[in-house]
Amino acid sequence: MRQDYVNVGTGERRKLIHYRSAGSGHPLVMLHASPMSSAALLPLIEIAKEYASVIAPDTPGYGWSDPLLTASGDLRGYVAALNGFTERLGLEKFGLYGSATGAQIAIEYGKAYPEQISYVILDNAAHFTDAERDAIAAGYFPDLTPDATGSHLTRTWSMARDQGVFFPWHQRTAAARLPASAINVEFVQMIALDYLQAGRDYDRAYRAAFANEKIERLQALTVPTFILRWQGSILRPYTDHFDAVEWPDNFTMVHCGPGREERLAGFKKILMQQQSLPERTMRPVATSQSVRPGKGFMDLGCGQVHYLAAGEPHLPPMLLLHDPGSSHRSLADFIDTLTKEHFIVAPDLPGHGLSARPQGAGLAAMVAVLRELVISLGWDEFQIRCVKGSAALGVELAKVTKQFVQTLTLTNPLDYSIVKDEWVMEKEQSRFPVNAAGTHFLQSWYMLRDRQLFWPWYRPEPGHALAGQPNLGADYLTERFKEYWIAQTALHDLWPEILTYPLSARIDQLDCPVKVKMIADDPLTPVALRSLGAERCEMIY
Repeated sequence: MRQDYVNVGTGERRKLIHYRSAGSGHPLVMLHASPMSSAALLPLIEIAKEYASVIAPDTPGYGWSDPLLTASGDLRGYVAALNGFTERLGLEKFGLYGSATGAQIAIEYGKAYPEQISYVILDNAAHFTDAERDAIAAGYFPDLTPDATGSHLTRTWSMARDQGVFFPWHQRTAAARLPASAINVEFVQMIALDYLQAGRDYDRAYRAAFANEKIERLQALTVPTFILRWQGSILRPYTDHFDAVEWPDNFTMVHCGPGREERLAGFKKILMQQQSLPERTMRPVATSQSVRPGKGFMDLGCGQVHYLAAGEPHLPPMLLLHDPGSSHRSLADFIDTLTKEHFIVAPDLPGHGLSARPQGAGLAAMVAVLRELVISLGWDEFQIRCVKGSAALGVELAKVTKQFVQTLTLTNPLDYSIVKDEWVMEKEQSRFPVNAAGTHFLQSWYMLRDRQLFWPWYRPEPGHALAGQPNLGADYLTERFKEYWIAQTALHDLWPEILTYPLSARIDQLDCPVKVKMIADDPLTPVALRSLGAERCEMIY
C-alpha cells in the first residue's frame, strides 16, 4: 500500500488530494463515505488489489486532502476535483466504486464523464423521499466547532457511538434502532477521529450527498452499474425503495446477506466479472526520491515516511523533528522562522501522522528510520533541530550520522531522568484505555491542556502551577489531541525510553556542536532549566 498526493490546484494555489494505491490491473477509483477517509476502505482495497489497480483518494476536506476552495452546496465541486485528480494521474478509462457519500459522487461523476467509466459499483446508496430526507437532516449535523472546554469531544463521541445503534443516529427511538446494533469501541474511536479530522466543516460533502440520494438522479447513469444490496447496511430500508421502479438494462442489483463477509464476497464477485478489462491505462506515477517544497512521502525500508519540506532547496538543509505524540503540523511557527536561512525537511516521526510505524517503534527503531531518511535525502552535511521530547532522537541520530551533522540544536529539551521524582507516575497515568463511555477523550484532552499549566500535569495544585504563557486555544488543543491519538501505538513504545533517557550525559558525549535553546515564555522552561542546568542554555525571547 502506497500513499501520495496529487496537486489539483491551479497556478500557485496548491490543492492537494491525498490517496492510497495498491495492486495492478485495470484501474479502480474508490470513494469513501463521510466523514471518513480512504483508510476506511482498507478491507475492500485488500480484496480489490488482487483484481485491479486501486486508487483511493480522500475526498477534499476529509482525511488528509485539502478542502474545496469554495462550497456550492452540491456535489459539483467534488466531481470537478475528482476529474482533476484522475487527469493528473493520466487515467483514461477506469472503474469507479463509491460508498454512501462516495456513491453519490460516483453517480454524478459517471453522468458527467461517462466516456471515462468502465463500470460503477455503488455501495450504501439509497433513495430518500423529501419527508424522509427532511426528518433525517434535522439534527443530523450538530456543530462540532472546537471549544476550550472540550465539549465538542463529547458531542463527537456521542454521535459516532450512536451511529452503530440508531439510524438516523439522533433519533434515539425504538423505530430507529438498528436490528443488529452493537458498540464496537475501536470503530467508534476511528469515526470520532475522522469527524475531528474533517473539522467544523465535516458536513459539507455529507449534506450534499443527502440531497443527491434520489432514484431519478441515479437512473440517469448510462454506464454499467452494480448496486450492492447489503442486508446489513444501516441504509437498507432506504435502499429497498429501489424495488419500486424498473431499472434500465445497464443496472445490476447484487444482493448480499447481512454479514460483513457476505458484503465483501458480493464486492469480490463484481470485480471478478471485470477481469477481462484491459490493464491499467494510467500514466506511471513519479517515484523519484528527490524532495521538493511541500508535503510528500519518502519510500524507506520500514514503509513510507510522510514529511513537509519548506524553504529554498539551495539553502543549507535542516532536519526538524517534532515532539513525540504530535506531527510536523505542530512545527508551523518554527518552520516559518527557520526557512529564512534553511531548507527544512520536517518528517512525521515513524508511527506518527501519516508515517508508517516500523516493527518495534522504540528509540533505536525510530533512529534507524531517521538515519535511512537522511541517507535517502542525499545530504552531505546538515543540521538537526529537535523540539522538546525529540531531543533523545536527535542526540542518537547525531551519533550515527556524526560525519554529516554540523550542529544539533535542542529547543526546550527536558532531561526527565534528572527530574524523575517529579514525574514518576507519568508513564502509568498517560495511558487512557479506549472505552465505550468515551471518558478517555476528556481525560486525554485535559492531560494535554494541563501539561501547560502544571508540573507534573496530574498534580493540578498550587505548588505545581507553571508560569509562562500556555496555549489553551480550542483549535490548537484539538489539533494536538488528534495527533496524540494517531500516535498512540508508537508513543506507547517510545515514551518510556524518553522518560529514562540520560539526556545531559549523552549530550556531553557528542562530537558535534550542541545548542540548547529555551523559549522564555514556555511554561515548562523552568523545569527544563532545572534538568539541564542554566549554564548550558540560551534563552529565546
